[in-house]
Amino acid sequence: NIKPTGITVMTQGTYSVLATHLRMVLRWLEAQGEKPAEHFQRHGLNVKTLNQPRERLPAAAVDALLADLRDRFKRPCLGTELAEYHRLNDTHAVGITLLASDHGLAALERGLRYQRLLSSHATMHLDETGNQVALTFAPQGFEESRDVLGPYLFAMIWQCMKMAAPPTLRPLSITLALPKPDNRCFETAMGCKVSWSQSVTAMIFDKAQLLESWQMSNTEIIRANEPMLDNLLKSLRTGDVAGRVRWQLLDALDEQLPSEED
Repeated sequence: NIKPTGITVMTQGTYSVLATHLRMVLRWLEAQGEKPAEHFQRHGLNVKTLNQPRERLPAAAVDALLADLRDRFKRPCLGTELAEYHRLNDTHAVGITLLASDHGLAALERGLRYQRLLSSHATMHLDETGNQVALTFAPQGFEESRDVLGPYLFAMIWQCMKMAAPPTLRPLSITLALPKPDNRCFETAMGCKVSWSQSVTAMIFDKAQLLESWQMSNTEIIRANEPMLDNLLKSLRTGDVAGRVRWQLLDALDEQLPSEED
């Protein structure tokens, strides 16, 4: 019955989202002149958890929050707007670790490895066909806010990739399993052809472009961060007392990694 401080204890099978990933919602609400705490509280969420690096929020509540904001503010482009308020450190060490990859394909593959840290309810996978690579999004929920989440994820991912990728990299096209809206804000943000009302939600790249070297490639960042991310992923999968203790120990670490003796 022990609940360690700063950790949301959820039973196995409960879908959750990394709390810091919702900071973009907080910034967006502040930009609208709103008090974020009131909107989070309506769905049983405490806005203070967004400052706790390993806190997790129930996916169902996040789904309801996003749908509520879309309808309440009448923002059909909410997903695209939210991506503009995303910051790299909102995704713990995952974001900077991906950008330290050798190239785009390695970054996407690494992202799939750690995707459950960000959300255990929204899965992605890579499909290679000939000279093209498709990043496919297959949410296992988010029924109320799917039209927000799909554009947000692709816009956010592309925004982050542009920080490290060579200027030649561009998505070839995007397909969305969503009806076409009465605006072109998502197409404008992505800069490529977007097909709506399709059977899959995917962002497609040229494989040769994905294999071009990235400007922020850094093996030291990869070596330092991946053991920590692997531990976090293992803790998330087990959900037992040992896993929660690992989270507490990771939280207690100083800024530098401890020596083997420590």
